[in-house]
Amino acid sequence: MIYKEKVKIARLWDQETRTSRAGTEYPYRQVLFEKQENGYTDALYFEVIGQVTDDLFKAKVGDEAEIEFRPDCHEYNGRWYSRLRLVSVSLPKPKEQPKAQPVQQTKEEGFDDLPF
Repeated sequence: MIYKEKVKIARLWDQETRTSRAGTEYPYRQVLFEKQENGYTDALYFEVIGQVTDDLFKAKVGDEAEIEFRPDCHEYNGRWYSRLRLVSVSLPKPKEQPKAQPVQQTKEEGFDDLPF
């Protein structure tokens, strides 16, 4: 089951490079999102690896984003552990400034640009 939320980036840790048991390096980053709802602030914390870290590369604290995540749980030594897995992050694209159009000069009939 995947959930979608519109959130604000509350804290963004620096990206790190970690190494798996097999010796493969992968990008790792931590991020904390907050959502205001009914006067309460809900926090969502993620440890992010792989491609999703690239989506966060241009993000900064205070940016709004739309995230997709799914809850995950697993058993280890008779105990159950839960966590949230970040599936995707969509940051709003920066608004482009309208490009100035070059002014076209029109020549009047019989008018010449020469000073003499």
